[in-house]
Amino acid sequence: MPYISWATAETPIDHPPDGFRQFINKDIGLRLWLRERQDALDPSTMLLVQFHHSVCDGIGMLQFIEELLIHYGRLHGLETPSLKELDHDIFPNRGNFGLTAAEWKSRKWRDFKRAWKFFKAIAQPLALPPQQNKITANVADLFASERVVLSHSVLDHIRKLAKATGATVNDILLHELFATLSRWNLDHGKKRNKIRIALATSLRSAAEEKLSSVNVVSMVFLDRSHKQIAASGLLKTIVEETEDIKNNRMGITLPRVMRRLGRLPYGISIFMGAPVCSATAVLTNLGPTLSQSPLKGPDGKLQIADIQLESYELMPPVRPRTRASFAINYYAGQLSVTLRYDSTALNQSSARELLARFSKRLAELQMT
Repeated sequence: MPYISWATAETPIDHPPDGFRQFINKDIGLRLWLRERQDALDPSTMLLVQFHHSVCDGIGMLQFIEELLIHYGRLHGLETPSLKELDHDIFPNRGNFGLTAAEWKSRKWRDFKRAWKFFKAIAQPLALPPQQNKITANVADLFASERVVLSHSVLDHIRKLAKATGATVNDILLHELFATLSRWNLDHGKKRNKIRIALATSLRSAAEEKLSSVNVVSMVFLDRSHKQIAASGLLKTIVEETEDIKNNRMGITLPRVMRRLGRLPYGISIFMGAPVCSATAVLTNLGPTLSQSPLKGPDGKLQIADIQLESYELMPPVRPRTRASFAINYYAGQLSVTLRYDSTALNQSSARELLARFSKRLAELQMT
């Protein structure tokens, strides 16, 4: 059974005896905290779900929440939508990403060039403001995050701008995040090396779209120097690179590299423990994943029995030396941005300022 903690809203988030880290050889990679508000005027309950990323990606997480609500409705005797039928035969092959042995072999040179691009450049960590209040915590708050809800019109403007420039929404988000991170680091004295954004990319095949408890996601890494970010042609270069990533499924490069490292004694341990920054920040954007849910009500929110999902926010992982991850959430016509941060490096004030800078750039795109 998963770890479940149910208490009143005032009860702090606690952890099992093993601590905040999940060990996949000891538990099933799923933990749930419920914090119930004891207020007749606001009888809400906050559900916090932690997955071990090896067993579930962001798309799977939202599908899990949907299925959890369906099961809740069934417990209340309601007629509920059918759960997605799973083809369990595809589980053992989900790590092949739909490629044959010949296709794996034909990618060798393409994946090598992409991997070499990563290793030859040094990513610049997110700068730490010298004026921020001193941080005394030695252990990171696992759920340290900040969230901003933007105007309903912002997403429409981003989409219109993307269409007008031949870009995608992700391209616009990357453009604005590059500009935000570059300005942040320059303002705090970091002028060398490149800004690197790790962009989450789904590797699910059509047959795997229905799978919830799986991780079929990867990362691609985009690098830009401060000079390149300041140039007028930044968006064009991003569009060209992301088109290549999509057309050639370059997200496969990372798991391919990890497999190679796994064949070497201590290869993965050395790579993961190297004292370098793998990315300045992480960006993930799942799109309107729940917009087609059979539980969606007239206002766009998922509802069943006496439960309504008011909002949700994603908190992508933050690895050592990658101090911030940004998640873009669309739900019930609302656009929000969540920043998860390393609380041993950034304090809350600095995290809020960083998120405000990025959110301000997105909001001001409507003026473009």
